[in-house]
Amino acid sequence: MARVQVARRDGVQGKVRFRLMTTPKMPRKKVKEGNKIEEINGVERALQLVGSPMLDEKTNEVEIGVLTPTDLPLQQWGLAVVGELLSGDGKQVIATSSWDIASDLAIKRTASTFWRT
Repeated sequence: MARVQVARRDGVQGKVRFRLMTTPKMPRKKVKEGNKIEEINGVERALQLVGSPMLDEKTNEVEIGVLTPTDLPLQQWGLAVVGELLSGDGKQVIATSSWDIASDLAIKRTASTFWRT
């Protein structure tokens, strides 16, 4: 887990949500729906953020962690966290900022998580 701080300019208000961008493509899996077999995203086999980190208007710090599946190949992966400033109703993104976290973290694969060292 890594602590992330957000600095808002004077007069800027709104919630900030975070999402993860990665270089591996989303894994796909086949599931049976009725009599049909459909291919859907295999989210449980993808790199992903722990939970749904979001800052409210009065908070400027959040802890962010990255989960990884146990069968993820050992190689270099690109990871970036994107912060999205949301409109008052939370339906539109009005500003974004991103940063490469792979270069900031020494990543060790464990049973189901990445650990920051």
